[in-house]
Amino acid sequence: MDRSCFNLSNWNIIRILGDDNVLEDVLREIDQHHGFSKSQISKSLDISEGMLNDLINQLIRMDYLNEIESSIDCDTPCTSCPYAKSCNIVPVKMYQVSHKGKNLLKK
Repeated sequence: MDRSCFNLSNWNIIRILGDDNVLEDVLREIDQHHGFSKSQISKSLDISEGMLNDLINQLIRMDYLNEIESSIDCDTPCTSCPYAKSCNIVPVKMYQVSHKGKNLLKK
């Protein structure tokens, strides 16, 4: 498979030649696998986990994906919790496809 890298806003984003929809593919994988693992998605799309992290960050910047920090033991998201700075619970980073992302996937 022929691949080329280019710089987009100081991020190395991969463009798989012949498939301009790699960001959409990542978004679709996240949407389909609610409790996903990055290694599972990177294997499924044949990209490295580092590249997947860059693509996820790009999807967040484009407002197609929301990053949520929370804990299994707590119902309040860490960003809106008044005790977040003094809490001993290690938050878990989760991702949710945004409304804008859902609309993109419907096309």
